Formats: sequence, C-alpha cells, structure tokens
Amino acid sequence: MRAVLKKVSDQDLIQLHQIVVDTFTFSFAHLNNPEDFNDYVDQKLNVTQIEEELANPDSLFYFVLIDASVKGYLKLNRLGAQTEQYIPNGLEVERIYLLPEGQGFGVGKLMLDKAKAVAREEHYTCLWLGVWEENDRAICFYKREGFEAFDKHIFMLGSDPQVDLMMKMEL
Repeated sequence: MRAVLKKVSDQDLIQLHQIVVDTFTFSFAHLNNPEDFNDYVDQKLNVTQIEEELANPDSLFYFVLIDASVKGYLKLNRLGAQTEQYIPNGLEVERIYLLPEGQGFGVGKLMLDKAKAVAREEHYTCLWLGVWEENDRAICFYKREGFEAFDKHIFMLGSDPQVDLMMKMEL
C-alpha cells in the first residue's frame, strides 16, 4: 500500500464533495439520530458549501490517495477560515477523515505530518482541532501524536448540540 497526499484543486470539487460525504457518513451516521445527521449533511456538506470552502484561500484541502485511489482527505484552516478565532498563531486541522480501507496503516500520521509541515512553513506555533468527545479512537490517536485538550465547544449536528474537545499541539 502506498499513500500520498495531493492538494485538491477547483477541478476536483465533485470528487471532494463525494469523499467528504462518504467519510463523514462512515464515521458518524451510525452514531447519530438519522434526521439530525441528514440535516447536517444537507446543510453543511452540500456541494455549494464545499465549493465555498474550497474557494476560500485560507482553507487548504488535500486528498489522501492510496494506490492512486482517493480514500480520505485533510482540511486545514488559517486566519479567518478557522472555526474558532481565539487560538493565537494556530493552524486548525478542521477535518481529517479516512474511509475504512485507509485506516490502520499510518495514514492519519501522514496527514498530521502534512499539517505540521504547513504550519511550520507558514510560521504557526501550534496545531489545534476539535474532536467529538465520544470519538475515543480519534482522541487516543491525537493524544498519542502529542495533542492535549485545552477547552470544549459545541458542535451542532442538525438540532443536536454535541461537545467537542478542543485539542492543540505546540510546534
């Protein structure tokens, strides 16, 4: 298995939208109320929303290619694109998602290494992210990689207020 990251371009919109919906559905559909889940996907992960995010110069998207096939993606946010505005000199890892066939091979670490490289190249002093407090697997991964919890915030999945742990890693 060979995994690489490829920067997403405007021409990749439809493929990006598909992997966004597929990975989010795989990760969370079975854990949530279907109505709230579908409302979130319809409102926040529709093609128009993804197109706006992709067009934002302060958001960076990377496909995860495994054996030349898209199996996940990484989204980083700088400056005004960040979902929280009070993390001084931080780069946000907003989304780090893989399909099941991409998990367990060190691909998550590859994505975090890319985030660290971008952060260092652009002179950020930390990476930060929000992770659902019930996502034990992801929390363990981030802790193992050097992230520490520092706060919480509410993430609205449809009408369901969910708590995200905010975690950061100093660089």
